[in-house]
Amino acid sequence: EQVRGEAVLILSGVGGRQILSETLTSRGAKVTTLALYERLRPCYDKDYIERIWGSAPDAIVLTSNEAADNLMMIMRATEYYADVLVIQTIVMSGRIAKHVKQLGFKKSSIIAQSTDNRGLIKALKQMF
Repeated sequence: EQVRGEAVLILSGVGGRQILSETLTSRGAKVTTLALYERLRPCYDKDYIERIWGSAPDAIVLTSNEAADNLMMIMRATEYYADVLVIQTIVMSGRIAKHVKQLGFKKSSIIAQSTDNRGLIKALKQMF
């Protein structure tokens, strides 16, 4: 659709939706971005990681590249790093699947057919 001259407000996290903003601006829209939240990687102590990864999960659901990146940053400092790389991943899109592969996961990701909870549940049923 034509957006030239239209005023568009993008609500996002800090640094988010940059491609959308650039695309709309290049098409002539007057874009304003308002950051409503900031994503931060959580910190977990060793005991907490041990409780979760002491019995490795059969699958990891990753809903964004940032979630995958944060997982890898947290797990690199643990004895479970190599174990994480062989767990089946279920992702929301081909873009995330490609990113997960680049991070070093060994198995091809199962890609949810839709980006809602039903899509994720169907993908999990496909695995089990």
